[in-house]
Amino acid sequence: MESDSNDMSVVTKALTNALGAGAFSSVSYMLDQSFLQGINGLMSTMASSEADEFQRNFERWFGSAFQAASAVVLPNQLSAFYRAHREYLPDTRITKDMDFLERLMKKMEYTIKDRTFGLGDVPVRVNWKGEPIEQNPRGANRHAYQLFDITKSRQGSADPVSNEVYRLYEQTEAISRIVGTPSFAATRPVNVPDMNRNLNLAIRRSNLKFSFLDDEDFVKERVRLNTDQMNRLMAAAGKDRYARAEELISSEKYQRMNDEEKIEALDDLNKQFYSKAVAIERGRLLPHTVELLKIIQEIYDDERRDED
Repeated sequence: MESDSNDMSVVTKALTNALGAGAFSSVSYMLDQSFLQGINGLMSTMASSEADEFQRNFERWFGSAFQAASAVVLPNQLSAFYRAHREYLPDTRITKDMDFLERLMKKMEYTIKDRTFGLGDVPVRVNWKGEPIEQNPRGANRHAYQLFDITKSRQGSADPVSNEVYRLYEQTEAISRIVGTPSFAATRPVNVPDMNRNLNLAIRRSNLKFSFLDDEDFVKERVRLNTDQMNRLMAAAGKDRYARAEELISSEKYQRMNDEEKIEALDDLNKQFYSKAVAIERGRLLPHTVELLKIIQEIYDDERRDED
């Protein structure tokens, strides 16, 4: 009897493999797990105790759920084909200058556009050097990279500042803040600067005028930037910061430092000029401050226009 049972087991396994039932059962298991994860995420969202927490959790759950559901009609491979054809990386971050419903609609819009070659009107994301980020590595086969390279590995930049920052990281295991994103170009709210003597003189020297500085109520507010505005700030700050960092590492004083002192010098440079939204050097506004003031003026004008 035991021999007959073993024989039946062998036959059953053979039929299962021949018909692909094992593969189907694996797929069914994966789908069940994805469904359960989705339900668990939704239940966690519904259990949120505060309104802000509920919105954050619901946005996260809705984004993943819509992405999974839309893949039935528009497969994820379409996104890979689109990435292979794009020159630069679009910035599809959802910012809180929009209300809750607008953010949900924007998530849906970006998901569909990413699979229908339609992100051409989205701002290009800018790196720490103020340059647009390329979608694919230079010299690589774009389609092979996006469709078959599961590691998505990239070669590092060959410029002197990037090389020096990486060398210092290898020697000290510390990464310099010079390559980070300034707080004023992040998704957090930005304080509207109020008029003071130094800022007033610096603006006059730049032959600029900003009417929002005369509005006592507006200068007490905080504004949220959209992705286009954040990338404008990154471009302005990044180019100026890179030039200063390159000048520093080529100086004789820098060459006499040890590696720990070099990291400290780069961090001090970043802190001195790029840790604050409003930065003035020798009575003149830094490029990112000029750009920020222009952006805030645009926001102020748009708000006044809507009120009218």
